[in-house]
Amino acid sequence: RKRQNKSARAREKRRLLELQRQEVTVAADATNVEPENGKSDKPVPSQSNTTCCIPLFDRVLVDAECSTDGAIKHIQKREASSKAPLWNDSNMSELVDLQKRLIESGFRLLKSGGSLVYSTCSLNEKQNENVVRWLLDKYDDAFIIPVSFNKQNNAERSPSFVEEGSLAGTIRFNPLTNADDGIEEECLPGTGFFLSKIGKRL
Repeated sequence: RKRQNKSARAREKRRLLELQRQEVTVAADATNVEPENGKSDKPVPSQSNTTCCIPLFDRVLVDAECSTDGAIKHIQKREASSKAPLWNDSNMSELVDLQKRLIESGFRLLKSGGSLVYSTCSLNEKQNENVVRWLLDKYDDAFIIPVSFNKQNNAERSPSFVEEGSLAGTIRFNPLTNADDGIEEECLPGTGFFLSKIGKRL
């Protein structure tokens, strides 16, 4: 997944704003149905007030823009080139706001009974668990579907690089682990990331 530059982020914001202006229509409203006798006391909406119908999905993946602080390869390249990170403490609130709008847009496009996966290649709680908590607090029909790798393939416990997130039911893939001598070692080649699964109640 390529990181977005400023122009790409601006385009993404415009696309999200446009999506938010469009009303998701699941079925035709009763007021739009003409009665058999051709008469109705309810006004018929004009064509100009008609909104765009967006299909809903059984499964949605939101692989959100993030600070990539869990991506070892990105960090190593950045350190080698002495480039400043695209996202930092000065614009973190802007990034988190974008992530909230992304996960909310994905949830609005989800059918009842469907599931959404929210993931980032960050290990920052602000960008992960806090974003998911925000969605759960805002939507009563949203709930966590626990993700677990315990007892897979008859294993007694999860691999060392799999950690439970601070929000129950979410997980992190941490690319670094502490060896017996206290030195961090890379145990997951490539990158670490956060993963959560959210359902929409019927």
